[in-house]
Amino acid sequence: MRWFRRSRSLGRLRRNTSDPYAECPLCGGEGVSLGGLGNLAWYRCRDCGIEFNRPLHTEADLRRFSRRRNPRSNVHRPMRDLLRQIRPEDLDWHAARWTSARTFQEAVERAWDDEEPFRESDAWLIRQAAEEAETEDGADWGNIPSLGGEPERVWWEALQLYDRVYV
Repeated sequence: MRWFRRSRSLGRLRRNTSDPYAECPLCGGEGVSLGGLGNLAWYRCRDCGIEFNRPLHTEADLRRFSRRRNPRSNVHRPMRDLLRQIRPEDLDWHAARWTSARTFQEAVERAWDDEEPFRESDAWLIRQAAEEAETEDGADWGNIPSLGGEPERVWWEALQLYDRVYV
């Protein structure tokens, strides 16, 4: 028997199991289905009595969903677009001298990388650069030493955007 779940946002996704039983992760006994809750199917082991879960959907289904319909998929676009206002090579001089500028340059490089999507971990580099400026470069909080002009404007806007969107 195949189980299907109909959801407004997910569409029709096949569950990861067609069997109402699953193997217990603790003792290897037979787990009896208790039903689904959220994206998990819950089971109780007949031998040891523990309750455990398994994902309802296949990894391929979840990847397809997150790529196409994830409502947070566009949350990173403002940061990426902001960082693309400068080029990584505009920061070469600073990156050769300051740890925080090197981290900021890495965030800009990731924003320009069209092969990989811009992620929250890439945006986190903005926060990391601000901390490095204070701890390693000896500057005031958030200041990258000797950064000026357009790169400095983009830097401050990125730091403010990070605090507004990701914190």
